[in-house]
Amino acid sequence: MCLLRNTNTIRLWDGTLYPSSTIGNFNYATIPGDASKCTVFIVHLTIAEDKIYEVIIPHFTGTVTKNIYLGATYNAKISIDINLTSHRIGVKIDKIAGWTYNAVHLDCLYGIRGITQVI
Repeated sequence: MCLLRNTNTIRLWDGTLYPSSTIGNFNYATIPGDASKCTVFIVHLTIAEDKIYEVIIPHFTGTVTKNIYLGATYNAKISIDINLTSHRIGVKIDKIAGWTYNAVHLDCLYGIRGITQVI
């Protein structure tokens, strides 16, 4: 028995999505409907223009919250919302210290479509 996995990475959204200037409010962008066919999402966040974070999210509709650390200091708590029903992705900041809200932004969303075959 041989397990083969064929994956296909697609770009679902590309741009610069800044959080709302009101802390705690989501700002949304539209993603294509075929995002629901992806088994995994990969989100790229940029902080302070030079630090890129990759967040890997399993297929789901909902919110993922991530604490971002720069050095030894807690700086931002950000949330990424993927809504596959309304085809949108959002980003918000729940807490931020030492940065303006637009220092954190979401730059792209990739999806991985996987086909697993057992031979």
